[in-house]
Amino acid sequence: MNRWILFAAVFAVQPGWAAEFPRGKADRGGLPKILGEASRPAGRPGTSGSKRQTSKYAPPPFTVKLPSGTELTQTLMELPKNWMENLFPKDAPVYVEKSPSDKVRGVYTFTQGKLNGPAAVVYEDGGLSMLASYVMSDRDGMLRRWEENKHRLLYADYKRGKKHGLVCLFREDLPWFIQEYDAADVATEYLVKWKEGTAEALSRNRLQADDLRELISARTKLTEMENQLEKSESDVRKSLREWFIEKEKEARKKRVAKQSAARRDEQRNREDAAQRNMQTLLRSTLRATGF
Repeated sequence: MNRWILFAAVFAVQPGWAAEFPRGKADRGGLPKILGEASRPAGRPGTSGSKRQTSKYAPPPFTVKLPSGTELTQTLMELPKNWMENLFPKDAPVYVEKSPSDKVRGVYTFTQGKLNGPAAVVYEDGGLSMLASYVMSDRDGMLRRWEENKHRLLYADYKRGKKHGLVCLFREDLPWFIQEYDAADVATEYLVKWKEGTAEALSRNRLQADDLRELISARTKLTEMENQLEKSESDVRKSLREWFIEKEKEARKKRVAKQSAARRDEQRNREDAAQRNMQTLLRSTLRATGF
């Protein structure tokens, strides 16, 4: 099944906050644009639509070697060719977050009313804003963010809700501020300076006064970004939990109604059988007495 068709089904749910279980049905609806790819099928052969080509932004490659021996390259932020198929298989339960204007804002996999698995957040025009992964509502694995102009913005590694590994803040689509975490603690941090396309990661003890001010600016920006993300996640968790509870209530009512109908049918069948048995017994008695 074409993954664009899958996402069309996912994104074409009811207005506001909505979702479909994996076996649910949904209209195909419009497709979002993901990193510049077309949001609708090409026009029919012979039309001007079939000749249009979607322009794609090509991010600049980079390589940053850290004093710790770690090497950062553009592959950190690259998406596999079949990323939608791999992250959002068609049998995965998904929760679709929509804005009051009926715009899709995010698609989240979940388990028992908690974020669990991949999540994708999009801008109003359908461009990809963030890809992340959760384990029972805790960030776990890679988190990647992009600006509306498709420039890279943030890369971060998480483990059980805590930073663990690399955190890289981008500026003008190139690494700017890097932290290395070990068990939720900052082990080292660097300011990346660029000269003629070559990067140099400077640790704190090598920074000049102006560089230190820039480092503080980068920390502030990263903190603001994390606070915004936490607020957004909190809103999604709350809405997902409320939606899930409501859906559970609806499902329970349907089960009770179905069970009640089944009990009524069973009772009716017992009554019919008892009536038939009574008639059979009565006929047998009458024959035995000569009537």
